[in-house]
Amino acid sequence: MDDTISVRLDGNGVSPGLIRSKEIAEIIEGVEDMIIAEVIKADPKCTRDEIIVGIYKIENESIGLAFRTTVASLAIPAFIGVTNAIRHEDYEPLTPQAVKSLRTISRFTKKHNCDAIFAVNDGERLAVLKPSIDIPEDIVIEGRSEIIGKVLRVGGKTPKALIETTDGSLVYCDVGKEEAKNMGHMLYSLARFTGKCTWNNRTKKLIDLHIDSVEQFADCEIAISLQKLALLTGPYFAAIEDVPTYVSMLRREDIL
Repeated sequence: MDDTISVRLDGNGVSPGLIRSKEIAEIIEGVEDMIIAEVIKADPKCTRDEIIVGIYKIENESIGLAFRTTVASLAIPAFIGVTNAIRHEDYEPLTPQAVKSLRTISRFTKKHNCDAIFAVNDGERLAVLKPSIDIPEDIVIEGRSEIIGKVLRVGGKTPKALIETTDGSLVYCDVGKEEAKNMGHMLYSLARFTGKCTWNNRTKKLIDLHIDSVEQFADCEIAISLQKLALLTGPYFAAIEDVPTYVSMLRREDIL
């Protein structure tokens, strides 16, 4: 299977040297994040470190962004899934991050009145995201909560973090500068992240989290963890002599 993926930004006035580098960088990052999120959804055993979707060529005559990937057998089908969503204007099957990345590309097409042409195999056109296409915003629920996961990436002028939750989902978070400094020392470590969460009202998927506090879990052997747990909870169960009967009582439906 060919490992080539491309997104061509095609329109009058759209060519290298006429578009700000920041805007092109946002598109490149969006394509990478979009494919990685869809690959991990398809195969949760994959980790972000295993998946590279790297820019290897920027073409003239409009702006052609060509990518190669280390996991073509997963990335190409994921990319095709995104193009199917564009063609049918049905974004429900996609991960929140994939939809978020498509919105970034859509904003570019509207601003510069151009098409974003999605293709594989050096030119096999799969879908076109036109300026006239509107990607609907999510109907959301907001509230404070916490998630547990690992910091995969953090930084930027306006700090953002990429968190991998314990179920393998990727969450892109806004984070304050002080918290970002702390999280820079927590890469790949398990931690608790607390802040304002946003969920999709229909799917109940977590879309976003604005982190305002972080608590890193200390590395500890299981035996030591159990000992600490026993110290904390032991006094509450010290008077129980018949453990099997006590557990059976807890399991009775009229008690639960």
